[in-house]
Amino acid sequence: MRQLHVFLVLLLATVATAAPTDDLQKRLNDLDEIQGDDALESWRELGAAAIATEALPDGIAKQQLRDVHPGVEGWDDAVEWAQANADLQDAIKIVSERQFFGLPYGSDAVPDDFAAAGFSVSLPDLETSISPTFEWLRHLERIAIWSKVEAWRRFQDGDTSGGIELMVDSIGMLRKASDRGFLVEKQTAISLLLDSVVALREMVYLNLDDVSHERLRELAKQLAKVRVDRDRLLMPEHDRFVHQAMIDQAFNHGNGKVDEDAFRRRFTQMQGEVAPVAHAGIDSRWRNLAGQQASLEASREQLDNLYDDWWRRWRVRSGTDLAMMILAEPPYAERLNAVRYAGILATLGDMDRLFADRDRLVVELQASSVASGLAAYKSLRGDYPVAKRMAWGVDVPRKSDTDRFSVKTKPFIYFVPQTDWTVKVGAGQAVIPAGTGILYSRGRDGFDNSAKRHAVDGFDGDLIIWPPISAFNVKPTVTPIDESS
Repeated sequence: MRQLHVFLVLLLATVATAAPTDDLQKRLNDLDEIQGDDALESWRELGAAAIATEALPDGIAKQQLRDVHPGVEGWDDAVEWAQANADLQDAIKIVSERQFFGLPYGSDAVPDDFAAAGFSVSLPDLETSISPTFEWLRHLERIAIWSKVEAWRRFQDGDTSGGIELMVDSIGMLRKASDRGFLVEKQTAISLLLDSVVALREMVYLNLDDVSHERLRELAKQLAKVRVDRDRLLMPEHDRFVHQAMIDQAFNHGNGKVDEDAFRRRFTQMQGEVAPVAHAGIDSRWRNLAGQQASLEASREQLDNLYDDWWRRWRVRSGTDLAMMILAEPPYAERLNAVRYAGILATLGDMDRLFADRDRLVVELQASSVASGLAAYKSLRGDYPVAKRMAWGVDVPRKSDTDRFSVKTKPFIYFVPQTDWTVKVGAGQAVIPAGTGILYSRGRDGFDNSAKRHAVDGFDGDLIIWPPISAFNVKPTVTPIDESS
């Protein structure tokens, strides 16, 4: 069984009563990823650079990473800001090259200046607060924005190799951050990583004539080495510590029955943090549910079962018969009694969204590696290859050419249209020039829609990787007027 699961089982018999937060913090910071060799960690270097970085300019501060690009409001100020904080690149590179991030949990576990600037994780006291606060993530987003702005500046100044190098390092940094064990941490890092991979493709496509064949071949290899498969990018399980602590604090350990007052107070507090206006109704709901909860032992067992089910779904090899069998079953959370285990179900985050983003990340990285190889082929020969196999092994890393969204993991789909190709994008459309090699994934539904509809997040259509749809001016779809009516 997994190391974390074994660790939890060994510790469940010893529940801290005097200081539950101290017990929670110890459990988290005793993990190998926190207690490892300091020379393999990188949180100190990134934290020092982050807290020394100037605040984002007002215009860019309002934008999400995916919306930051040349021409956006405040772009000129953003470029000046990026140039003034050039020291960030060294820290980004360190994180990308070190083995793991290693930021300890608890604001008292980092230097005082880190805690004061918010480069830390504040743990809940489990009495008046239940949710950890991941202040360091806003620094991570700001650094990702810096990388994108500075990379664009380099591309615009003609330093395409420098721009690519910075984005590759930033992707490496975000990949390390994606190893964090809380759902919110992993979800945020993966989201930033996805946006960064798309941004890199856009930069390369819009400046393709200025990027050398050798640099594109190298990029294809670099992206192929960013491992987010089931053996490297693991499912977040640190939330389990918090869930277990909440359950332990809401039960009487003498008889194993729920402490109805403590249960009502804690879960009302938890939901009240999200919806304070509805506090009275929430309190009434949990008062009614308190007396109907299963025992402490049964609650612990069902929490274990939930995470074991998620773990199997996360780890199963895509496209296999075993995967189809496991994924055909409803998630364990949907099979739990919603009344007797209401406390457990209330603590769970949106794991389904994380699973979807993880699958898309696998596709985006592997397909971006293939796309870089196709671009390298064009750079050397003047035209895109008629078929992908013409570039296999030379420019395209063949191992990357696997579509996770296909049945039995088939290769990505590729063709070169002889006329302009119109793609639906939401309520609009983009036109890909004739002769441009189009590389795409089947998308989450697994069906080939002939690259006629682009699904921005992988749903409801194909996921077009090359050319990147974000590089096109998506125009509203115009419906022809029937003059005969």
